[in-house]
Amino acid sequence: MAAPDSPPQFDLFEARPEPSRHRVGRKPHVPTPEQMLIAHELKAAGATWPTIARALGVCVNTVARHYFPSTVASPPKGRRRHAPTPATRKIVRRAILGGMPVAKVAKLIGVSVPTLRLHYSHELRA
Repeated sequence: MAAPDSPPQFDLFEARPEPSRHRVGRKPHVPTPEQMLIAHELKAAGATWPTIARALGVCVNTVARHYFPSTVASPPKGRRRHAPTPATRKIVRRAILGGMPVAKVAKLIGVSVPTLRLHYSHELRA
């Protein structure tokens, strides 16, 4: 048996201990129904996110992420969907009747040529 002051002895052929599978850091925040109620009541009363965070004992980012996710959601990717209006239809009709090329008409109303052909086919035939 080794003396208490000596370093531990290791057997080189012994199996190594299993590494820990625990995640480091804080546990993920899971809001309780009571916390949700408090947060939404404070928000309805006009409280700011820092005030709500102090009342709940969490940071401002946690309030934004877990209690009001729709207000910090990222905007949708890609272009906005084009919706023709009576005014844009009138512009397209006048430009085509005036002899303007399709590419210039598309640029005029801020769409691509395929989008112009898709949404304004009736006006392009005029």
